[in-house]
Amino acid sequence: MRIEAMEEQIITIYCICDDFIRTEGFEDWPNVKLTTSEVMLICVVAMRFFYGNFELARKFLYEHKYVSNILSPSGLNKRIHKVPGEWWHKILVFMQSWSKKCKMTHEYIVDSFPVAVCRNIRIRNCRIYQGKEFRGYNSSKREYFYGLKVTVLTTRVGCPIRTILCPGCEHDIEPFRIMDLGLPRGSEIYGDSAYTDYEYEDKLLQEDGVRLIAARKDNTTRPIGLEDYMNLKHIRGAIESAFGVLSRMLPRKIHAVTQQGFEVKVLGFLVAFATTFV
Repeated sequence: MRIEAMEEQIITIYCICDDFIRTEGFEDWPNVKLTTSEVMLICVVAMRFFYGNFELARKFLYEHKYVSNILSPSGLNKRIHKVPGEWWHKILVFMQSWSKKCKMTHEYIVDSFPVAVCRNIRIRNCRIYQGKEFRGYNSSKREYFYGLKVTVLTTRVGCPIRTILCPGCEHDIEPFRIMDLGLPRGSEIYGDSAYTDYEYEDKLLQEDGVRLIAARKDNTTRPIGLEDYMNLKHIRGAIESAFGVLSRMLPRKIHAVTQQGFEVKVLGFLVAFATTFV
């Protein structure tokens, strides 16, 4: 990547973080070495350019004068963990106002992807998560994994705006049922057959005015129309491409020692991916 393009993207990420924090009404203490905007900048840059390595991002931003002060690795880690967890969810929605490609639309896509916390052979030694509920099945690769399932609601072009992290064994429809959609009336959500739930479809349409259009199985009692079927095939290609790009950003193993640290990095990768649409 050219240095000029990288510099422009880093400045954009900082502006997004700083504007978002201002909308939250948060103010740092005057004597802090690094503002919360700069802390979030380091986190997102680490996910975007350094495969989640905070130390490399910390040194790079300081040496290239993007931040004027520097914290120790442990000090930076503490500051990142002090960022409210809901901010990583809220900033995804906030970035819609920044993106020229992700303006409010009436077509959305829902899907999920697995994030393994360790290899299957190391499950017994895993200290971050423990329990059978974290063992799930990745149907696209036809293999089991141990970790989290990330349910994502994206715009038509694949930009994430809502997400929920849940144990790997959860069925796709379960986290989607509890997701706070907040979509305008008349919106349409496209999903694969895992999101087939006639009762929830009727509830969404009746209460929120949102249509859930899920692919049907062969034995369905409620087939979708031809127009919805064609739109489903066409629009869902965007999220498949988006997940392909996101998988290239993710390292083979996300380094973390606590549940909070692991989840912060997973959300950070989603935020970093969303910045590619700005």
